[in-house]
Parts: sequence; structure tokens; C-alpha cells
Amino acid sequence: MEKINIVDDHYDELDIDIDKVKAKPTMYISNIGDKGVEHLAHEMLDNITDEHKNENSISDGTASIFYDAAENIMSFSDTGRGIPFDMLETACTILHSGSKMNRNYGKTAGENGVGLTVTNALSELFEITSTRNGEAKFLQFKEGVKVRDELIKVKDKSKHGLLVSFKPSPVFMGKDARLPVESYMKWLQEQSFMFPEDFSVTFTCAGLPGMTAEIKNVYKNNRGIVGYLDYKYPNATLLSKPIVIHKDMTVVEEDVPVRQEDGAFVIQNMDRTISIHVAFNFNPKQGEPSLSSFCNNIGTVDGGRHEDAMKNSIASFFLKKTNETRKKGAKKEYVLSDVMAGLSGVINLETTVSTEFESQTKRRLGNEYFYKPIKTMITSALEEMFKMPENKGLLNKIISYVKFNGDLRIEQSNKRSKLSTSAPSFMDSKIITGYIPPNLIHRCYEEGIDLEIYVVEGDSPGGQVRMARWSNDLQGVLKLRGKPDKVWGYPISKLDDPKNSIGKFLNEVLGCGYGKRFSIEKCRYKRIIISSDADIDGDHIATLFVADLYRAAPELIEQGYVYRVVYPLYKLVDAHKRKKGEGVDKSLFLYDKNDVYKRFEDIVCSNIRLKFNGSDQKYIGPSNIKNFMRANREYYEFINDMSQYTVHPEIIEFIAANPDFKDRIKELDSELTYEEVNGIGEIVGDYKKESCSLVLDEITMSKIKYLSNVINIANDGITHYELYEKNNSGFEHIGKCSIYQIMNFCQKYTPDLDARFKGLGELELDELRELAMNPKNRVLARFTISDVEKLIATLDDVFLDARRNRRKEIIMESNISLDEIDN
Repeated sequence: MEKINIVDDHYDELDIDIDKVKAKPTMYISNIGDKGVEHLAHEMLDNITDEHKNENSISDGTASIFYDAAENIMSFSDTGRGIPFDMLETACTILHSGSKMNRNYGKTAGENGVGLTVTNALSELFEITSTRNGEAKFLQFKEGVKVRDELIKVKDKSKHGLLVSFKPSPVFMGKDARLPVESYMKWLQEQSFMFPEDFSVTFTCAGLPGMTAEIKNVYKNNRGIVGYLDYKYPNATLLSKPIVIHKDMTVVEEDVPVRQEDGAFVIQNMDRTISIHVAFNFNPKQGEPSLSSFCNNIGTVDGGRHEDAMKNSIASFFLKKTNETRKKGAKKEYVLSDVMAGLSGVINLETTVSTEFESQTKRRLGNEYFYKPIKTMITSALEEMFKMPENKGLLNKIISYVKFNGDLRIEQSNKRSKLSTSAPSFMDSKIITGYIPPNLIHRCYEEGIDLEIYVVEGDSPGGQVRMARWSNDLQGVLKLRGKPDKVWGYPISKLDDPKNSIGKFLNEVLGCGYGKRFSIEKCRYKRIIISSDADIDGDHIATLFVADLYRAAPELIEQGYVYRVVYPLYKLVDAHKRKKGEGVDKSLFLYDKNDVYKRFEDIVCSNIRLKFNGSDQKYIGPSNIKNFMRANREYYEFINDMSQYTVHPEIIEFIAANPDFKDRIKELDSELTYEEVNGIGEIVGDYKKESCSLVLDEITMSKIKYLSNVINIANDGITHYELYEKNNSGFEHIGKCSIYQIMNFCQKYTPDLDARFKGLGELELDELRELAMNPKNRVLARFTISDVEKLIATLDDVFLDARRNRRKEIIMESNISLDEIDN
């Protein structure tokens, strides 16, 4: 067969070791367990797709994925160029060594050059074969360490491509980590709509429990982005055919560092391309938009600036066209939400500009640069389309739809106004956009039934809370615009100003008045529930609101009328994969980092046992293991912080555990030495094939002294334990391990988190209803006053203009931990 000439890309070789991935896997794949395995499988297919799209590629457009479920091994093969043999090991062991770092080779999904290295690092077994020019290079790794390196002759000179196989490591990915086949096939189906038209993937799965026949599916592009829109949003049928936009733009990216043949970098301006494929329609039965986005064929499930540009350009264009049809002098005006209602759309951005994904998992496109050109391209495409006479009927249909949504919105707003007889002027005050009372406010008040009012930040969460109310008859909603007025330190008479928000709230919503006119008996609501987000802005709003209430009507706080919702901050991955509508599992939600850590401790205590070194006695009990975890939590985090990017953590631990480390450092590794220059010591040399240099200056030694104190006080001077892990037959002996090694080993039992919330806006409606509004399940914190004088002094410090210097002192004196900043 004829030998094929292969044009190669450049591979950057940087001195960053594979062990970095093992130390912090979730920095690269966000999740371990099944989700982490699936992410690695995504990375492998992304590499294959990128290779096919490369202008230098010789791929014939076919790729194969095989999953042996019995052995838990995945294999990925393509017909591309393979990887140059001299760079194959580098690509699998060195971070940022991939060929896509400079983005000179097309519209690739990869950007960071870490996919193969990360997969190798987190695999028990990793094998790679690169076939090119009549030869094949085979490498085999176990736990990231190379064990085989062979050069194989290939008879068929035309054969070429890459074969990668891996088995997830139970140490780093979790004992039972496997590919979630159903989820992966769904992802393949969605990805296939973004495949190049001449590209296909065959996925085969064998050995699944309970299945005798193997699964075999072929995935290829089916009608592209229009096919995806119909697949994802089948009820978007307002238009008989979706609107489709395809636009390209060439831009210049300035000051790009480009490597030359001699290895040096020069700064150049580079021509880049931005291409967009957009398809959208409307779902008349849905009140909210449904949008999907891709960047270089990668699903950006958390959106980004390309999705924002699509949404805003479509909404602005059709809103403008709709308002242009209004009669002169008409009072009725339509708004963006009237266009957004039911909008179903998808955008795929293909670009050679740096994407700046917000993490290695590529869930969100972060580069602000894309917003303006994409919005310009979509707007100009719509202008061109609807200048054509044949599209006039289509435009009129969309305008009629927008008007229908607007008329419905106005009608509902008028109905609310009639119901809200207690607060007619409150709607237009400075910070209030809407007051939604309980349906039976007057009857409930007259019959002594307890009512609640939720105070919410803005329209969006306000609308969500309104829809999630546990009882429309008992729960009202007050939506704030911006932050409440600061009335602390001002005379009560200032509240009489019609523009004052807290005065209107007390008079017209609560009905209880303020100051000397206050009457607790007239208060319509038994519970005033502040529902601000669990972030610094939410805390500020809650503080302002409570301070204003205390200034104007302190009896509300003194008699227990004022509360704040405590939202869950974390959600665990649902192992049972409950679907929407099946109810909310409260056990999946955790309220702070301590809850997460307690869950972590419980899992560790179920799976780990310790013995004192050389002891024949029984295991250290679960309660003492929990004490061990708590005593050494900061110790572990402290070492990780000290060792980041500079030195292996075990070197730091050895120094902390051995006062005579200067004379004994070679016991840790014969390649390490202690040197001293001008009275300052330094540890230099290689440890576990990683070059290190640790300067033992005064600051470093003070930190090491803290670690030594933890060893001597919290661990009674014990530095090593015998570690055991639970298996099917009991507890298996892992080995003699240091404190740090034990803590690091236990990290694989960290609870698998599905989400970290900052407030109500990120909860699903059923979750919000059950966890924040259902009286049986919600957690409310009641504001109380145990020391009035202390409270007044604190509020004076926080709010009075004359106390600026005191506020500065408080800030300077504060010693806030990371846990307090981000719980």
C-alpha cells in the first residue's frame, strides 16, 4: 500500500508532572465517580472529533468506541494522524502538552492540552497506540506509571490513527466508578447533531449485567442544528419551520504569542474566525425560554456569552418590530419578556478565537469578547431575512404571538392590582416592583388565620417564589428592587416621606404602622420571612431590612415576627436518579460546609479503619477515626496550600514530623539534600521523579511549626498508622501511612456534589416549594434581641456616617477564614 504523508501539529513540552492531577482530580474533571468517568469518556471523543476537523488530518470520518462493562474498560479509536512517536509519552504524562495550546489548528474543542494526561493519571490501566508511516508505537501505564514501551511493525502501510483504552482507577475515581451507559448514549445522541456531516461514531457496549446481547449504535449528524432543535424542544411549533441563521466573521486577535521553529515565541496579530449556527422557534404552551448552546461542538450546559448574545439579539429584534406596529399614542407597550416567553433556541459557535471556558469541564463559555460580534451577526441576519417580502407573513405571526403574551401579562397584572387593595401605591415605590398577597388575605385576617409574607430580591426570584408557594391562600410575596433604604440614625419622621420604602411596607402591606402609631394587633402577617440569597449581597439586604424594621417597629423583632429562610447550599448527586415530578428527597440537601464534612466523616468511618503502628490490638473505633479526621482536617489543607506548585506535600510533612530533618532528609529520598546559604536552609533535589526546591525561611518554618504542633498535640506525636479499607470480605490492609497520606486517601469518599446553590434562584420549583416554603420541611432562622444595647451599638458602628473609622478598624481587625467567606 502507498505510504501516506502526514503533516504534524506542534506539541508543547512543559515541566508539569502527572502527579498534580492525582493530588487534585476535581480541579480537572469537577466530579469523581460515574460522572467523572463519563467526563473522561467525553474528553476522548472530543479529541477524536477535533482530529477529524483539523485541516491537516487524514481521517476518513469513522471512529469507534467500545465499552467492556464486565472489565470496566473503554477503548476509543480513530483514523487520524496519530501522535508523533517522540511526543507520545509527553502527551500522556505532561499537562498542557497537547497540540491545541496556540489554537493554530482550527475550531477545536480542546484548548488546555490536558485530556490524555488527566485520563492517564486517573486510570488503573491506560494504553495508547499511535499508528503512522507503517509503524505503531504502544505505551502501557498502570496508575500513571509507564510499564511497557514497544515499537511494532505494521504490514498495511496505509493504516493510521490512534487507539486509547483506559480503566478508571478505584483509588482516584471511587471503588465503583463506571461509565453510566444510558447517560453517555444520551450525550452521544445530542453531540451527534453537532458532528461534521462526514463524521460518524460507532458505540458498542458488551457485558452489561442482565444483558446477553451487546448494544451497538451508530451516531452521525441528522439534520444538524435544526435536528437538534426538533429533538430537544419538540413542542416548539409556533412556526411551521424554525428560523435558521448561519453567519461567519473574520476578526483579528492581537498580541498572540506564537512559537517559532527554533522554540522562541514572538508576538503576532492573528486572523481568527467566528462562525455561528442558530435555530429557534417558539413553544406557545411555555412561559419561560428554553435555550441550548455549544461551542466548537461542545455542549456548554451552563450557557455563556454566546447564549446571552443569541437570547438578547432575538428578543430585542422582535420587540422592536412589535412596538413599531403600535398605534401612535397607544399606552400599551410590550417588553422583552413578551418575546422570551416560549422562545426555544440553540446556537453552535465555531471559532479559532480563545474560548476561555470557565473550567476544564467546559460547562460555560466565559470570553466576553464573543457577545458583541455574535449579537451583531444575528441582528443583521434577522434584518436581512425580514426585509424580504416573502417573510412578511412569518414576521406578522411572531408579532401576533408577542402581542398575545404582552396582553396576557398586562391582564394578569391588572388582576393583581385589583386584589392588592391594601397596597395600591406601593407598586410604584422606589424599591418595590410587586406585592402579591395571599388569595384570601381579608378573610384570613378576619378569622385570625396566620399569614406569611416572603420578602424577595427582584422580579426573577419573586416570580419563582410566587409559583412555588406552598399555599396561595396563606403566603404573600413582596418583590424588592435593589437594596432597602438605610434609615438607621434618621428620625422616624423621615419614614413619612411617600418615597420611603420601609414606611410604605409597614403601613400599606403589613398594616401595623410604625413609631408611635405602631400596633402589633393590626399586623396582617404573623411571619415576615426574608428570602435573600445566601451570598454577601443577600446578607447585606437582610441586614438593611432587619435594621430598618428595628428602627421603625422594633416590636416585630422582639415578638418573633421576623425570620430568614435558610436555604440549602449543597445538593448531593442522586444515586437513585429520581426524575422531575417524583418528589424531593430532602436527604440530598445540605445546609453548610459542616454538613458536607459530617457526611464525608460518616462515609470514611464506614469504609476506613486504623491501627497504631506495629500494634496487634483491634482497630481504632469509628468514633476515634472521626476525631482523627477532625483533628487533621486543617493539617491536610495547610500542607496542600504550602505544597501547591512548589514541592511534594510529603516533604513538608517529613520536615514537620522530624526535628532532625536536616540530617535525615535522605531517608525520605536519596536524591534530596539539605543546603544552607547565609543561614537560610533549603531542601533541593528530586522526589518521586519531581524536581523540588523548598526554601526554609522564617515564614515557612513558622508554618511547619504549626504542623509539628498538630502532630504532637492532636496526634500525641504519632506520625504513622496502619491503614485498612473495607472490601467484600472485611477490611483490607493498605499499608503503613502517614497522617497526610491517610487524609489524602480518604478524599475519594468526599460526597459527590451535584450543585452548590447561592439562593432560591438556583432551586427547581418543587425544591423551592418543599425546602423553603413547606412549613413541615423548611428551615427558618428567627431574629431575636437578647442584648438591646449591644445590638444598637453594633448597628451604630455599621450604619452611622460618624463611625467610618470604627468600620475601618473592624475590617482591619477581622480574621475571616475561607470557610466563613464561602460556606
